[in-house]
Order: sequence, then structure tokens, then C-alpha cells
Amino acid sequence: MKGTYSFNAIYSPTDFESGTATATNTWDADIAARFGLAIDRALIYGKAGVAWGQFNFASNYQYSGSSTYNYNAASTLTGLIIGIGLEYGITANWTAKFEYDYLDFPAKSINASEIDDRTTYLYNETYGGNAQIVKVGINYKFY
Repeated sequence: MKGTYSFNAIYSPTDFESGTATATNTWDADIAARFGLAIDRALIYGKAGVAWGQFNFASNYQYSGSSTYNYNAASTLTGLIIGIGLEYGITANWTAKFEYDYLDFPAKSINASEIDDRTTYLYNETYGGNAQIVKVGINYKFY
């Protein structure tokens, strides 16, 4: 998942900045428990657990027509996953499922760097995120 936006800020005729910023969620992983109610061949369930996600934050911008700045920060964030789903037994071995998951990664302070033509700046920034995922699948059970 990736989000990009462009920005322009004019503080005065000689004081301005413009550029592009990008946030990328490169991967997610989770450990979750499912709990539900079986009705004939259908399982209606909820799930809850812990989630991890790798996030990269980057921007490049120009301030008042002078130096170009490149900003980078990356971290693996820990959060929670909650979801609901329906799994249906088509045959004894085949099932089909539909699932909705919400992943929430609370804000965390991470190391960031910003580089212009002459200097590298190191500092901490606070980032968080969330995602909504819909899964549709077919499963085969070996037994």
C-alpha cells in the first residue's frame, strides 16, 4: 500500500516550500485467534491478535528555491488486528471464505534523517497508520 501527495506552502513571496511526500506499507504480518459459531457447514467468526507492519516514509522538497531536501524514515510498527469473517464448507475438503480485517498501528517515535546539499539532520518523528483488508479465498484441507 502506498500513498503520495504533493504540497506547496507559501509563507511570503520569498519564503515558500514545495515537494512530494510518500508513505509506503511494504508488508504486514499477524498472529490472531479466530472464535466463532458453526452453523451446519458455515463458520461465522471474529478474530483478534497482534500485527506488525513495515512502513517507509519519504519526501523531497525545495525550500525557498534553494536547497533540495530528501527526508527518509522507516520502521516496523506493532499494533493490533481485529476482523470478522465467514467460512463455508463446500465439500469435506474444500472451503470458501470472506474476511474483513482492520489493522491499527499506534503512533511511535522513529529515527529519521533529512539531507540537503550540505548537511545531514538526524531526529525523531512520530508515525502510525492503519489498514483495512478484505480477503476472499478458497482453502483445501488435507486429512
